[in-house]
Amino acid sequence: MIDSILSYWQKQTDENKILVKRICLASIGLYVALQLVSFLLPIAITAGVSFWAYKHFIDKNPKVLS
Repeated sequence: MIDSILSYWQKQTDENKILVKRICLASIGLYVALQLVSFLLPIAITAGVSFWAYKHFIDKNPKVLS
């Protein structure tokens, strides 16, 4: 099976090889980007909700020390 894949790859033109390499790099880049988004999106949502709750529900201290 490996031999047939290698022989098929060797028969491809340079343009097709470049196209396959670009598609592979784009898919790896998209995978990394989606992993970062899935990691950072909940943190950003939590930070946004926390900031909103702080601004709306926490009273500022009226007696500021001077």
